[in-house]
Amino acid sequence: GHTWALAAILIAGTFGSIADSILGSTVQAKYQVPGSAEILENPTSAKFPKRQAKLIAGYKQIKNNSVNFAASAIGALIVVLILDLR
Repeated sequence: GHTWALAAILIAGTFGSIADSILGSTVQAKYQVPGSAEILENPTSAKFPKRQAKLIAGYKQIKNNSVNFAASAIGALIVVLILDLR
């Protein structure tokens, strides 16, 4: 009943969060302005308006919104799989 659904949601949320962390640290684009230690999610920043940041990790096509979408989709898929196994 409700306990099984709650457990499925908690498990899926946990896996979605883990997926977000893994994707964010491995494939999401990360930029750095030369001469700065700050890591940015975008190649341009209000903090450094005249300096272009360089891609230092990940893929430029994969931004934070893409990672969030993928992690949410993974969580939703896990809920469906868990409830389907029931």
